Amino acid sequence: MDPSMITPDMMAQAQKMMANMSPDQMAQMQRMAANMGGGNMPYMPPGAAEQMKNMKPEDFARASEELGQMDPETLKSQMNNFKNQNQAQRDYALRGAEQLKTDGNKLVGEGKYNEAIEKYMRVKNNLADDPAPGAKTLRQSCQLNMSLCFNKTKRYNSAISECTEVLKQDGKALKAYYRRGQAHAAKEDWQSAVADLRRAVKLAPGDETVKGELDKAVVDLQSAGLTDERTGRARSLRSPRRRRRECRLPRARFPTATRWRRRWR
Repeated sequence: MDPSMITPDMMAQAQKMMANMSPDQMAQMQRMAANMGGGNMPYMPPGAAEQMKNMKPEDFARASEELGQMDPETLKSQMNNFKNQNQAQRDYALRGAEQLKTDGNKLVGEGKYNEAIEKYMRVKNNLADDPAPGAKTLRQSCQLNMSLCFNKTKRYNSAISECTEVLKQDGKALKAYYRRGQAHAAKEDWQSAVADLRRAVKLAPGDETVKGELDKAVVDLQSAGLTDERTGRARSLRSPRRRRRECRLPRARFPTATRWRRRWR
């Protein structure tokens, strides 16, 4: 909650709530902070949830007593301090994550995919609890880069997992469909590959690279004799003329009369 939106009445309510808490209620509040990160807790100062996770009962009792003695302006100032400190920590983590991504991209350019995965995974973990749009975008970008590296190192299930996680957050992530489709194709799951690559083509109809991957997957799907989910039937790549020719019985070869005569002379 933005401290500028907090009224004196809200301050008084928060003070009263904290001052009247029993030890069991304080312990429950600590568990809530650990499970929810403070996002759904009323009047929770930004960043306070992280501090509450490791507090002991006596720490809660002391904090409750101090809170009860604060006037609304002092409490509001404290919340502003919490917010500024928390924002500084997030900015620091974001700058570090951007550098890790840069390092990972360089490693990908050098073909060091496993080392790059380690960099990207650190970004994913470090920004896991940051709800800021910039942090989410950076995290998803690194997950997509990881999926590329997983495909390069033939860890296709991991690539699929990362792309699926991204798609849960952004259902129009082109690279997620494209790289998940590539992973399915590498596993010879042609139907899933075609489905994902068709979604990618729909998102980028003018991208020849994506269309080329789809065309190859359709060819493999048809060669395997599997059902195309879009058309609802299996299609053969062979031309009708070739299919007719293959259905003809081989012509019987009988010796000519001359050969029969020569054979019995």
